[in-house]
Amino acid sequence: MKPDAQHNPYAPPTSATEAAPAVWPTSGPVGLSGWLVLVGLGLVITPFRLAIFLLQTFPPIFSDGTWGTLTTPGSAPYHPLWAPLLLAEMAINSIFILMSIYLLFLFFRKSVRFPRLYILFLLSNLAFLLADAFAVTIVLPSQPFMDPNTAREFGRSVFAACIWVPYLFLSKRVKNTFVQTDA
Repeated sequence: MKPDAQHNPYAPPTSATEAAPAVWPTSGPVGLSGWLVLVGLGLVITPFRLAIFLLQTFPPIFSDGTWGTLTTPGSAPYHPLWAPLLLAEMAINSIFILMSIYLLFLFFRKSVRFPRLYILFLLSNLAFLLADAFAVTIVLPSQPFMDPNTAREFGRSVFAACIWVPYLFLSKRVKNTFVQTDA
């Protein structure tokens, strides 16, 4: 008589759900609570904050003639890098909006990819702010490296990275929560 594989504990698994348990045994805190609530709240706010910034900053540039003034050779404020700089700012901020929405999806799915991608998101934001400030000083050499708004945003981003990067690396809750692999 052939043994029944479903009742034989030594038989190889017949499906992916049998091969890996849905929930791994953990020791320590688990779940989207504790300090992860603040990470989630920040992620919920981020796409709205960035969208408001984009909508307040860029439509007026195109509707009030600023774009033409900045990008027309011969005009007083013209610089050949104005157009690429403004377009890059719009594109990169749009990418940050999409990335923050994707990170929200990974966060609530408790994906194993979330911590690494969120760290990349935080560090990319810092790099973008520095690169953008540098690019502005090329176009406007008389301006300080960081105006007060850029300095405030950079400080906020440094603060967030200094808090959340070590937390995501060291936290037991993070290790115990973000365990779902994407199939």
